[in-house]
Amino acid sequence: MYNNYYIFVSTKKQKHTTMTTPMKLAIETYSNLTGQTFNSLVEKSLNGDKVVTENIMKLMFSSL
Repeated sequence: MYNNYYIFVSTKKQKHTTMTTPMKLAIETYSNLTGQTFNSLVEKSLNGDKVVTENIMKLMFSSL
């Protein structure tokens, strides 16, 4: 079962964005796999990088 905890991430486009725990874990995992920083992946996803976004979504739902 997913936790209902939220974290806040500062971005250039928006002051605060809420992010659920499964999304945070997926981004951290993708960050570790690719050697990129967490913040750079969040920015790439928000800027519309389809490859990054699709891979994060795959990691989020891979445990379902």
